[in-house]
Amino acid sequence: MKYFVTFILLLLLSAFFSGSEVAFFTLNQNHLKQIAERFKITHKISTYLLKYPSKLLVTILICNTIVNVSIAIVAVYITIDIIKLTSSNELLSVFVEIILVTILLLLFGEITPKIIARKFPIHFSRFAALPLFIIYLLILPISQLFEYLTSSINFIFKIKTNEIKAPDLELKYVIDLIHSKSNIDTHTKSFLKRLNEFSNLNAKDILTPRVKLKAIEINSSIESLRLLFNKTKAKYIPIYENSLDNIIGVIPLKNILKTNVYSKHVASKVNYELLEKPLYVPETKRVKDLLLEMQKSSVLVAVVIDEHGGFAGMITEDDIFKIFYS
Repeated sequence: MKYFVTFILLLLLSAFFSGSEVAFFTLNQNHLKQIAERFKITHKISTYLLKYPSKLLVTILICNTIVNVSIAIVAVYITIDIIKLTSSNELLSVFVEIILVTILLLLFGEITPKIIARKFPIHFSRFAALPLFIIYLLILPISQLFEYLTSSINFIFKIKTNEIKAPDLELKYVIDLIHSKSNIDTHTKSFLKRLNEFSNLNAKDILTPRVKLKAIEINSSIESLRLLFNKTKAKYIPIYENSLDNIIGVIPLKNILKTNVYSKHVASKVNYELLEKPLYVPETKRVKDLLLEMQKSSVLVAVVIDEHGGFAGMITEDDIFKIFYS
C-alpha cells in the first residue's frame, strides 16, 4: 500500500514539474501584468525566476528527471509485491508494468499537465511559483554545476548545431511542378519560390548579430536609454545584466513613449518593470516555426542563443516579414 501512495505522490510531482515548465515559459508580458494586478507575491517570484530562464529550466529538468526515475523504481517494487501475491509470470508482469508506467507517466505526468498549464498559465504559475522558488534556491548549486558542465562539454567537443537540414521535399516538389507549367503567372511562381526559401531558413540566417546591436545594462539611467534609442533608431533595445551574454529582456520604444517615461522620470533607472520578455531560441530554430511561436505567445522579439549558450543576436517579427516579402 505504501508503494502505491508513493507512486501517486511522485506522479503528482511529475505533473507539477512538467506543467511548471510550460506555464512559466508561456508567460508573456500581458500575463505578468495580470499577475501583478491580482497576485503581487506570485508576480515577484515569477519575475525573479524568469530573470534567469536557463537556470529555471535546468532546475525543472533536474527535478523532473529525479521524480521520473523514482517512479520507475517504485513501480518495480509494486510489481515485485504483485508477483509475490499472485504468483504470476515474472517476465509478463515486468512487461505489463513497463507499459502501464509509460502510459500513466505520459498521460498524467506529461501530456495532461502541459495542456492545462498552456491553457491556464496564470493560474498554474500562481500555484507553482512558491514551491518552485523554494526548490530553485535549494538546488541552485546543482543547477549551476549542470550549466557549467553543459557549457564545458559544448566547448571541449565543439558541438556543432548548424548541420544542413533536409529541405521540405513535398513543398519543393510542388514548386518545381508549378514552375514547369507555362500557364502559371510569374507572380505566383515568384511567391512560391520565396515560400520555399523561407521554409528552409534558420534563425542564424536572418538575425541581427550582436555586433550590430546596441544593448544597455539594467539599472542604467533612462536618459542613457533615450539617447540610445535616438542614436540607433531601433524599435527595441536589449537589456543585459552583468554580461552581454545574459540578456534578461528588451524594452520597446513604443512602451517608453506610451508611459511618457522620458518627461516624467528622467532621473530614474532602467528597471524590470519596463522590460518585456523575449523568446529564447537556438540558432538552428526554423524561422517558420519561430514565427508561429511568436504569434502563439504574442511575443514580437526573439533572442538567439549560440551553441555555447552566448548571445548571438536578435530577431523581431518585422525582420521575419521583411525577409518573406522582400
